[in-house]
Amino acid sequence: MGDVTPYGTIGNHTEYPVRGAEDNRGHWRSRTRMQSMGGVREIDTYDDFVCVDSIQDVLGEGDRIFEKEGDFTRLAPPKVRSGAPGLPLLKWTKNYPVPLRIVRIADALVFPGKRIINLGTGKLVLDSLRKPAKGDVRENDIPENDLEHLDYERIARILKSKNTPVLDGAFCAMSRHLGFGHFLLEAISQLWPLVSGLERDADERFLINAIPSNFQNAYFRALSIADESLVRVEKPVRVKGLLIASQSFIVQRGVAEPFFALAETIGNHYRADEAASSRVYISRRFATKRRMRNEEKIEALFAKNGFKIVHPEQLSVPEQIRLFAGAEWVAGSVGSGLYGSMFSPKNCRLRPAKRWPN
Repeated sequence: MGDVTPYGTIGNHTEYPVRGAEDNRGHWRSRTRMQSMGGVREIDTYDDFVCVDSIQDVLGEGDRIFEKEGDFTRLAPPKVRSGAPGLPLLKWTKNYPVPLRIVRIADALVFPGKRIINLGTGKLVLDSLRKPAKGDVRENDIPENDLEHLDYERIARILKSKNTPVLDGAFCAMSRHLGFGHFLLEAISQLWPLVSGLERDADERFLINAIPSNFQNAYFRALSIADESLVRVEKPVRVKGLLIASQSFIVQRGVAEPFFALAETIGNHYRADEAASSRVYISRRFATKRRMRNEEKIEALFAKNGFKIVHPEQLSVPEQIRLFAGAEWVAGSVGSGLYGSMFSPKNCRLRPAKRWPN
């Protein structure tokens, strides 16, 4: 049958032969072996990674991890202590310590939807998950809808294909879901190393979700990340040297302090020099779902008390951030429209209201 030169490995599993290999029988032998092995069914919790002492050292060779123990940080900025409940989801967020970590994976395959495989171990990367819990791997089940993407045969075809992009280094800034709130609390919250001492290369690429709109770009610009550095993951991408950080905001679990430093950096970038409206009401009157009853009357009531009525979907991202960054009072019904309050000053008071469906 002749020798077969493998294209690479998925953990300990041989893949298809190298591109251009002429041994068809060898190609079939490799494919048959892949079929018998099923697919990725384990989660990589970084147990075999090299632990480093500083965040900058994570940029070395091989699989590396820099990790900080979680502390019982406050659940919201000081404005909460003044009586306002803070970010809408914080009322359901428990005060668990949120450990922070950033890992470097020497060879990774990144799928749309933030499914990331460590090709060195053949496992799904822990921080691919939306709410990862490193301490108890039993809490980290591979989502059922991921399994079809994690078949060894499919992975091998992707790695063999000449159409699969290969990047030399990138930072993952993706979320599992494409909604606006998921983007802020999951994708953006992973960028905490950029305000915590990580010195990145000027040409560092950032992997982002393939969302039809370009609204994401404005948030990265605030962190000095140029549009041309953003890579929209529309199909699987192989990355030699992938950086991925844990979320600094985990819904219903807790918030790490760097999340607020990150939000403040973005807010300061767009903050207006002149005084903005000090009181704003975020309306959902034109939302497609979960609108308040009699929203027009509610708007009139707040307008009478000096609030500027705002429909976020009618503003650009910089305009939205600028509005929140200059606000002293923010009111509105609970929903993604209020997530922009993360950019508000520390003394801002937030008044979210319960919503009743139409």
